[in-house]
Order: sequence, then C-alpha cells, then structure tokens
Amino acid sequence: MPSSVEILDPEKLNFNSNEFAGLINDLLAKLHQMTLKVVQNNIEKKSLKKNMLNMLKNTVMILLSIKSMQLEQISKSSGINEKDLKPLLDSMVKENIINFKEGLYSLKK
Repeated sequence: MPSSVEILDPEKLNFNSNEFAGLINDLLAKLHQMTLKVVQNNIEKKSLKKNMLNMLKNTVMILLSIKSMQLEQISKSSGINEKDLKPLLDSMVKENIINFKEGLYSLKK
C-alpha cells in the first residue's frame, strides 16, 4: 500500500465543501476501521500469548511430574529449544511452581 500520493495533473483541483467533507469523512471512516482492527488484533495476540505460555507451563509440569530433568532433557522432550526454554523455567522457579537444584528441575510437591 503506498504511503503517499502525488497528483501530477491538474495542478489545481476545485471541490465544493460537501464533496471535500465527504472525502475526508470516508478517509476517517477507513482510518477508524483500521484502528479497530489493530486493537482487536492486539487483544487476540495478548490472549494467544497468555494461552501459549500456560500451555508451555503445563507441558513442563507434566514432564516434571514423570521425573526430575535437566534443561537438555526437558528441551528434547518438549520440542522447545534450550534458549527459549530457560527463561520459562527460571520464571517457573521464581513463581515457586518448580524447583531447581543441582542442575535438575523438579515439580513442587
């Protein structure tokens, strides 16, 4: 979508006020529609991120309910790479959901 418009010819345009007001109102209506879509998309994105985080936490808790694991094991079993998994595990330790001791993560009992 172009970010600007250049009118080459004619150099001068004449509009009556009703026509011009109509054009501006149409433009504002489109802008309003786009703003609503952006807001709706942001709400959906926030909801999806929250749900994905909960699903990831549940995956980790299910894995750790089977046995205590190292980061590498959790990564391999969950399919989440270690770089992305480590911050999640750190937050779960901080939230007191799981334990981390001697390189092993375990579920709080």
